[in-house]
Parts: sequence; C-alpha cells; structure tokens
Amino acid sequence: MLSHGLVRRLLSHYLGLEPACISFHYSVHGKPAVQSNADKSADVCFSISHSADCLVCAISLGREVGVDVEVVRSDLDHLQLAQRFFSMREYEDIAGCPDDRQKERFFQYWTCKEAYLKARGIGLSSGLAQIEVLLDRTGRTVSLLTEPMPIHDLRWKIQSFHVSAGIAAAVAAAGESWEMALATLPEDFVS
Repeated sequence: MLSHGLVRRLLSHYLGLEPACISFHYSVHGKPAVQSNADKSADVCFSISHSADCLVCAISLGREVGVDVEVVRSDLDHLQLAQRFFSMREYEDIAGCPDDRQKERFFQYWTCKEAYLKARGIGLSSGLAQIEVLLDRTGRTVSLLTEPMPIHDLRWKIQSFHVSAGIAAAVAAAGESWEMALATLPEDFVS
C-alpha cells in the first residue's frame, strides 16, 4: 500500500530506523500501530486517512492520535445523514448554516467524530451517534460529550483544520495540552 510506504518513511525519522525495518500490527478494529523492537516505537502513535488523492498522516509522541480527511462531496444528502447519525444539536447547527456552508459544516463534524473514534481505536462501528462534538463557528471543538452517559470528555482534544478548498480534515489526540503542527511533504518525498 502506497500510504503505508509513506508512513514508514515518515516514522523512520522518529524511530531512527530504516523504513523497511518498520512493520505494523492492527487492533481488533483495524487501528495500525508500529510493531518494532526499538524502544522508541512504544511512544510513537500515528493515524492515516485518505480521500480521493489527499493523504493525511498524524504522528504523535506519547499520546494516542486519530485523523480523518474527507472530500466535501456534493452528491450526499448531508442533512438526512446528519439527522440519522448526529445528535440533535449537531444537526441543528448544520441546518442553521447558510445553504452554501451546510455541506462543509457537515464534513467538519464528520471528520471530527471519525478522528476521535480512530484515536480511541474503536472505529465507526461504535457509532457516530455515541459522541457529540460541538463546534464554534471557526470549526474549533468546544465540547465533546460521550454516550451512554453524556459527560464532557476532557481527556481528548479535537481540532479541525484546512487542507485545501473542498477538503475537510480533523485530528484528535489524548489530552488537552497539545498543539498541531502542519507540514506538506515535498514532492520528492512522495515520488
């Protein structure tokens, strides 16, 4: 898989290993993790996501991380999906946006929820409806509530970010005390 090859190359910088020496193992729900004898490998967590020709990788030292990226598709009935899979407050926020912003807002919520589920290692099968993410107008997460007991989960922080026009993305990681740094890979790294 091309994405795993790129991730190996990125992780090699953190682990001080040749990319070919890095292998992966997978959780019950399919979350990949570094499988290596190197001492550093236990501290390196990563998550990958791709949509169309966009690939996003989040790497974290010492904290679980999840990332999601989605092309904002115009062929989906985003309001129907939000009503079915999102909380009432999330749905109302999306429906309350101007028509030309609703699809983008839907995908902001979707990527935040999926990034959180990936970070937790539980995947979509656990249900998008089991969590509620409340976003401010800029897309910053202001609250994360989990079911069955609706409690504010301070153990996780989710941040949406801009990749390019028509693409929504978010990263979730354990703890509140982290900052995201974005980097674009040089063309020669990918080839």
